[in-house]
Amino acid sequence: MYGFFAYSSLLMLIISVIKKDLPNTDLFAITRVVWLIPGVICAAFLIQMGEEITFETITTTAEYELANPSTGVIQVLNSTTIESTVIPLFNPVFITFHYLITIVLVFYIITQILTLFTAPHKMQR
Repeated sequence: MYGFFAYSSLLMLIISVIKKDLPNTDLFAITRVVWLIPGVICAAFLIQMGEEITFETITTTAEYELANPSTGVIQVLNSTTIESTVIPLFNPVFITFHYLITIVLVFYIITQILTLFTAPHKMQR
C-alpha cells in the first residue's frame, strides 16, 4: 500500500513535468502539493522497512494448567508464539531508490510552495 502512494506520486510528478500544457495556477499547485505529501510519507516508510518487508505479525498466547496429583499444586504455564510473513529483498538498492524518491518529492513540494507564495497573483473580476 505504501508503494502505491509513493510510486503514484512519482508518476504524477513525471506526468506534470512532461505535459507542459497543464495550467500552472494556484489551485493546481495546491492540488499537486496535497497529493504529493502522502507520497513523501509513504516513501519514508518504505525507507524504514529496510531489506525485509514484514506484512503481518500474528501473536498467539496459550495458557496451560498442570496439576500435580501428589502435592495438589496447580501450575500455570504461558506460551507465546509470534509468526511473521517476511519477504527479503535480494537487492538492497530499493532503500536507496526510496530515499531518492523522498528527496525528489520533498524538493518538488518545497519549490511548489515557494512558487505559490512568491508568484504574482492575478485578480479575477
